[in-house]
Amino acid sequence: MRITTTHDRPARGRRRGILMTAEMFFVVPVLMMLMLGVIQYHMMVETRIDLLNASRAGARGAAGGGYGNKPLVEEEVKALVHRALGSGRLSKFAKVHVTWSQDLPPDKTAGEPDWVQVAVEVRARSVIPDVLGWLGFTLGEKKLIAGTLMKQE
Repeated sequence: MRITTTHDRPARGRRRGILMTAEMFFVVPVLMMLMLGVIQYHMMVETRIDLLNASRAGARGAAGGGYGNKPLVEEEVKALVHRALGSGRLSKFAKVHVTWSQDLPPDKTAGEPDWVQVAVEVRARSVIPDVLGWLGFTLGEKKLIAGTLMKQE
């Protein structure tokens, strides 16, 4: 018959605590990377949707305007896009490009109706925090671009 003492139990408990601490040491950073990756991806998707909505608003304005007043229409398109983006960082760093089918060589638009394309681009790091940069998954010089093509009226 063996007699157990209370001295054995705390040693096992301490060992379990050390193992749990070691597991947490490896698991928490992985979970943190996963969570930060999901957050950064969500911010990128949300920014892309905002850019797409702004390019649609600009394309509607350009399609309703006329090619005869091209400089005036382009200024109006830029104002519409920046109004759609709001007054924050996204509007501040966004660049608007307007392409008219009439400005392209005839072989590129043969048989197609007159159209206008509005593209909005922004450097990703200027509007999205680079939360995974410390791991080497940086946004770098990547750009988010959204464009809309519409027929002119």
